Amino acid sequence: MLFMTNKYAPGSAEDKGEAFRKAVLANANRGGENVAAGALMGALIGGTCGFSNLPKDLVTGLAQSQRPQLDQEIEAFLAASPTLQASKAHI
Repeated sequence: MLFMTNKYAPGSAEDKGEAFRKAVLANANRGGENVAAGALMGALIGGTCGFSNLPKDLVTGLAQSQRPQLDQEIEAFLAASPTLQASKAHI
């Protein structure tokens, strides 16, 4: 996992989206039990890239019918995050 995350880590602003694409495709193509590794790699590299740099074709159409529910779950998760709450207290 660490090897793949390091191998596909984005190097510059221009290639962040391409780095993310290569990482998730490499994980999917390796086969086996790759769901947890894919989630972790997607979170690590996706967090490094930032949502706005993710390839648009991988984001558009992604669970559009469930988008309101996903947005609610993300907001609830962020609201419950102790780290986020601590950082807000210092603002």
